[in-house]
Amino acid sequence: MKAKTKGFMLLILCGIILLLASLGTTVQERDVTPVFILLPIAVHLLRCEKKAKKKAAPGQQTRKATSINPQREQIQYNTTYSTLQGLRRVFNG
Repeated sequence: MKAKTKGFMLLILCGIILLLASLGTTVQERDVTPVFILLPIAVHLLRCEKKAKKKAAPGQQTRKATSINPQREQIQYNTTYSTLQGLRRVFNG
């Protein structure tokens, strides 16, 4: 199903909820909390446009993601290792 169709269906659902709430006699029957949740989602779905992904040509290679800082993984590993060593000393000694 397309996003605009889903958004339109959510708008219809919000209308049904408001109709039922207007006919309610108790506070619980007049609750419109779902409308506050569903209405922004419906508006977003109506306004969003799906962007087409560009496919690479048959002879063209796609770029692989590379780390901006290749040493970051090593630093993170060393920090985690030293933290574990410190915790071992605290609990064992």
